[in-house]
Amino acid sequence: MKSTLNMIVLALFVGLLLPVASAQQVQSMKLLTPQVGWAQSGQHLYWTTDDGAHWKDIAPSKSPKESIGGVFFLDSSNGWVLLSYPDEKDEQQYRMAITHDAGATWSTTPMKLPWNAQNFAGGAEIFFLDTLRGWMNVKLSHGLIPAGARLLVTQDGGKTWTAPNGEPGWAGRSMCFFNQTDGVLAGGGTEGTELWVTHDGSRNWQRSELKAPKGTAPPDATFPTYGSPVCEDSKRGFLPVTFSGSEEGSAFVLFATSDSGRTWKADRVLPNMPDTSPGEITPSAVADSILMVATWSGGEANLASVAPSGAMSHIKLSGALKAVSSLSFADHLHGWAATLHGMYSTSDGGATWTDITPPTGHATAPLPTLPKGKPAGAAPGLRFPDSPMGAGPPLRT
Repeated sequence: MKSTLNMIVLALFVGLLLPVASAQQVQSMKLLTPQVGWAQSGQHLYWTTDDGAHWKDIAPSKSPKESIGGVFFLDSSNGWVLLSYPDEKDEQQYRMAITHDAGATWSTTPMKLPWNAQNFAGGAEIFFLDTLRGWMNVKLSHGLIPAGARLLVTQDGGKTWTAPNGEPGWAGRSMCFFNQTDGVLAGGGTEGTELWVTHDGSRNWQRSELKAPKGTAPPDATFPTYGSPVCEDSKRGFLPVTFSGSEEGSAFVLFATSDSGRTWKADRVLPNMPDTSPGEITPSAVADSILMVATWSGGEANLASVAPSGAMSHIKLSGALKAVSSLSFADHLHGWAATLHGMYSTSDGGATWTDITPPTGHATAPLPTLPKGKPAGAAPGLRFPDSPMGAGPPLRT
């Protein structure tokens, strides 16, 4: 009896020392539909079909030395995962894992880079236009500043990859393609301040520059930090940019294009934002043409929702949601927020949130109801163009 009691006490003591398994930090995530999405945490790739109420680890089988270098899902069935590891010669070895049934089964294909594999770090940005055509920007060694990358393309769904004639040469925050010829790589170069575009299927890439509309940012806030571009279809898309570099504050601008990224127009602007450092991302998402932005000012965190008309509402964020690092919305009501402390889900546009941090197995109780936002109309803090989208000048190259 005494021995059993001692074992129980020891188990409780060890349990106090072990980290909580569910308190994982999410490196990347995407809500694909109001109920279906994925989240990468370390070497785990979690999948949900009930908005995070339950999670399943669908990561492809890999050796202990392999790690996940990149994840992309085209829809709720088709996905790609890059696996890599450094061999005994310190050369990166790569495999591409492909699924067409939401991770129930995977096929893996070894990849042979056409360059010296010692120069690569193991990570990549991946984007697929459809189940056959895709691009992968493979990151070079972490010792390079700014971080470089080499571009690969596939025409057979990721089974084989070739190097195109042209490439931006930089690792970016993310990329997307409107069609087979027009694409955008955002967040490249030093501190994510570069934007690269192609209009000939990666044969040539040009650096472009977007500027904040006059009067929306302090004169010294000239450093653009590009967020993740959104290619909605073959013509239309969005690009969030934070302009910083001034102690007087910064400005958040959502640019829009209707001609496959050839021209961009400031679509919605949040001026007079708190000062941010170059390279510091402002978490945002666009769904149903509604812009969602997580802002921080005066010690308070808010979720701003801005309609195309300019109508805006604010919802105060509290608790763990004060530390939002990224947002993903399937529509204007259903969204996810990743924070330093876990993941949270909303089905009412941010009014209420539920902890869905994987791998809890089930969602915990919702957080207390947050105050409802009120439409702000043309209140201070919001600007939008008088002219229609797409009428702006060409990009500077």
